Amino acid sequence: MDDLTATEVQNLMTSYMTNTMAFVVTADLMKKVEDAGVKKMLKFGLKIATEEVEGAEFFLKKSNRALQNPSQKRIY
Repeated sequence: MDDLTATEVQNLMTSYMTNTMAFVVTADLMKKVEDAGVKKMLKFGLKIATEEVEGAEFFLKKSNRALQNPSQKRIY
């Protein structure tokens, strides 16, 4: 596999971080939502976020890039 350009790495990392955050937030919302229609929509969003995270992970790991763990708690 050819090396990724800086722009490609940036785009993949942004996608990875954004979709991981979307997954966490959507999963939390699903615990609280009672409406079946909204729950169905959130489930679809989880599916999309999961597919996007897996795709970004694949390319980033193939190019030996370290993945950040966005759900890791930070202490400031």
